[in-house]
Amino acid sequence: IVVANLAEGDIVKVYSAATAGTVLGTATVATGETSVSISVAQLGTAAGSVYVSVKATDKLESARTTKAYIAEPVTTAPVAAAITVTNNATGTPDTVAVTGLAEGDVVKVYSAATAGTVLGTATVATGETSVNITITQLGTAAGSVYVSIEATDKNESTRTTKAYIAEPVSTAPVAANITVTNNKLGTNDTVVVTGLAEGDVVKVYSAATAGTVLGTATVASGETSVNITITQIAATAGNVYVSVTSTSKNESARTAKAYDSETSAALLATAITVTNNYVGTNDTVVVTGLAEGDVVKVYSAATAGTVLGTATVATGETSATVSIAQLGSTGGTVYVSVTKVNKLESTRTSKTFVTEPVTTAPVAANITVTNSATGTNDSIVVTGLAEGDIVKVYSAATAGTVLGTATVATGETSVSISVAQLGTAAGSVYVSVKATDKLESARTTKAYIAEPVTTAPVAANIAVTNNKVGINDEVVVTGLAEGDVVKVYSAATAGTVLGTATVATGETSVTISVAQLSPTAGSAYVSVTATGKNESARTAKAYTSETSAAPTAASITITNNTVGTPDNVSVTGLAAGDVVKVYNVSTGGTEIASGTVDVGQTVVHIAIEQIGTTAGNLYITITKPNKIESTRTAKAYLAE
Repeated sequence: IVVANLAEGDIVKVYSAATAGTVLGTATVATGETSVSISVAQLGTAAGSVYVSVKATDKLESARTTKAYIAEPVTTAPVAAAITVTNNATGTPDTVAVTGLAEGDVVKVYSAATAGTVLGTATVATGETSVNITITQLGTAAGSVYVSIEATDKNESTRTTKAYIAEPVSTAPVAANITVTNNKLGTNDTVVVTGLAEGDVVKVYSAATAGTVLGTATVASGETSVNITITQIAATAGNVYVSVTSTSKNESARTAKAYDSETSAALLATAITVTNNYVGTNDTVVVTGLAEGDVVKVYSAATAGTVLGTATVATGETSATVSIAQLGSTGGTVYVSVTKVNKLESTRTSKTFVTEPVTTAPVAANITVTNSATGTNDSIVVTGLAEGDIVKVYSAATAGTVLGTATVATGETSVSISVAQLGTAAGSVYVSVKATDKLESARTTKAYIAEPVTTAPVAANIAVTNNKVGINDEVVVTGLAEGDVVKVYSAATAGTVLGTATVATGETSVTISVAQLSPTAGSAYVSVTATGKNESARTAKAYTSETSAAPTAASITITNNTVGTPDNVSVTGLAAGDVVKVYNVSTGGTEIASGTVDVGQTVVHIAIEQIGTTAGNLYITITKPNKIESTRTAKAYLAE
């Protein structure tokens, strides 16, 4: 600190503070001088102030004068663009080059922005403006160094950050360029890697990280691939992990590559085609997607079982055909394996197959069943066939009885099968077809209607006359056709045929005489059998008793006249030929009068000489033609 304009003998003091503080230095102005220079070991690197006082002879020390000072001179930090960091692969020292310097500049490379470790230092040589600092190892990963410069007579600069990239790493191999062949025990496994450069070192590991090196090889001069032999990778499927180390680069990341088991991969069911031919032609199993030398075996079961056939894929081929004498007429399953070259046999793949070729079942619309009346054979006609087709008609959808069979003749497309009797009721037949070199088809159901049945006679068209014993009864049926056969039965079902008759040519009615229906009222049961039809159901027809119906009291009128005039009994509601008898007692006795209804009349008048003068009763009966006399009906009369 230099202070001027003083007087000799003045004492100058330099303080660290405006008051109190520390005396940093002091000096006395020499004789004949007007200034003084005070040396201070270190004010500080940064800017600041000192506080200066003067004490003249015979005077007190002055107040302190503040004097600011600037910071110590600092070198300018290097520009990041002037720094080049080369992070070489492991084994080659890394370098930091700095340009734009002055001779004598000292360059330091640090590991951190502050503090840290000096990784390397160098001084710019005379006549040079750059420096190259060698560092054994910055690190494999990317990072930063921190560079300072210390120029002559200046303090060290601040540190400039300079990022550097990771050490150069080889490009990992592409999985598609790696081929792993995992051979069965006894044959070395191989890992082939393509797309390389000469001098590349390839390593095969057992794991994605760490693990064991299974094998290594270097790409020869002029080559782009390498083949690594490994005694045994594993019996089962898994992965190997492959790295590449190119010249002047670190080892690449490991690329995972799956390999299959020593056992051949099982076949896809979609690659297997089974053809189950008709008896007499060998069946075949075709497998595609193979490689030459593959051995295909066809088994009868998923495990164990019998080898039905085997075949080896020929040179240049990708498929194999196995011929088998007979798989079976019905559908089923085969089990197919493949054994690749230098591999164990695969597991078996199941493949179902259909039945031997089956004839198409006949269409129901092509079947016509005629269920004729009893006594005429029924028929089944099938169309849409081919010559040689064999048609069978069954009684049931499965099993059952063969009702009839026929073969389509040469040049024909239909066949007619005659069956003695399908049945009177409606039902179904079941028809199959067997074409040449095919199995019998499924059965087609074809319904048929009942045998044609005659329409039952209408009760209104039947008249039954039940005559008294000794005169045959009659059943008259109208509304018929010639040739109709009419039967009269004693019961609605079963019973006895009381009589039968056939309608004559040109006629529409028939009269059947029956010896005796019954003394009492009842019913006859009448059926009709038309030509070509079965007998109809029976129609019930009621008939009256052999005894005439008694007259009603209301139909009787008695007039009891005075003596001298005959009395009269009139009965209405009668028919011609009816005989009316008058009794004076309810049972026994003798008729006192009688009368017969004239033709065309429905009433009879009977004159009686004298009934009696007082009131009383008469008893009236009716006897219809060919009938027995009715019971007596009582009718009161008045006195004269």
